[in-house]
Amino acid sequence: MTTPMSTGERVRAQTWEDYVGQERLKQRLVTHIGAARAEDRAMDHMLIVAPTGSGKTTLAGLIAMSLGDKFAEFMMPMDLKKLVYFIGDWEGGVILLDEIHRAPTKFQESLLSIEQGYISVSPESRVSTRHITFIAATTEPHKVIAPLWDRFLIQPQWEDYTDEEMAQIVSGMAHRAGVPMPDDIAHGLARATGGTPRVAGTLVVAYRDLLVTNQPATVDAVLYQTGRDHDGLSDQHLVYLRTLRDLGGSAGLKNLCSMTQLPPQQLEVLERLLQKRGFIRLESTGRELTHRGWTKLPNREDAQPTIRERRRAS
Repeated sequence: MTTPMSTGERVRAQTWEDYVGQERLKQRLVTHIGAARAEDRAMDHMLIVAPTGSGKTTLAGLIAMSLGDKFAEFMMPMDLKKLVYFIGDWEGGVILLDEIHRAPTKFQESLLSIEQGYISVSPESRVSTRHITFIAATTEPHKVIAPLWDRFLIQPQWEDYTDEEMAQIVSGMAHRAGVPMPDDIAHGLARATGGTPRVAGTLVVAYRDLLVTNQPATVDAVLYQTGRDHDGLSDQHLVYLRTLRDLGGSAGLKNLCSMTQLPPQQLEVLERLLQKRGFIRLESTGRELTHRGWTKLPNREDAQPTIRERRRAS
């Protein structure tokens, strides 16, 4: 019996034609994949530096498909021995090492020998990797040890998605999920994705569920359902902006972490979109609220509570 695909699997791009954006990268991959197939070898190892939810896993899966290889995905951190045992019993293909920056230094150092075609667990034990293409993905490249960078011969530049590309992504996801979506809805939701395909999937699912339950499936209804605004800001983004405002419009990361009760990594994820939208600036003295950031927030007396605040009050 075949297990039905989840909504997340259905909305994910299944072919290169479905995979919108990253045109320069896709052109490079045509060459790298073609060379590997022509010479009947594994493609050179690849390092992808891109934001969370931007489509790195989907890309790695499409590369494996184009090579005619099997695909396996591992989320870091993980025990090196588990990876070695898996490789020892595997016929070969593409392995995605997601969030490689979360792997301990010792684990990363163990991967330095992949350019020689093996991984060592100990001086007496090693496993061949000549039949494998490693694709490492990271959102925090500064945490990847410098020597490991050199082991990945393919290091493409990731490009931000435009609103037009996001509209195509939203529309494509809706089509693959079997949901009819007018172009004006797709374009209305595009900016609210914040340039993140994973968020686009969330919006499409909300739109579908509104339709299925016979509720008005407008852009505003979808955004209310998902807790986002037209700029793509979530409740956490607004909490960040309010906190920065209440601190006088300027604060350091440590102070913001203390006031929001969020870890630095989470704040840095939020800051990416806030910077992109022009609501904050990162200065040597800390984070600063821009004029756009000040005007984004309502007056304190008129401020509406966030969804999280409403839930706490109920």
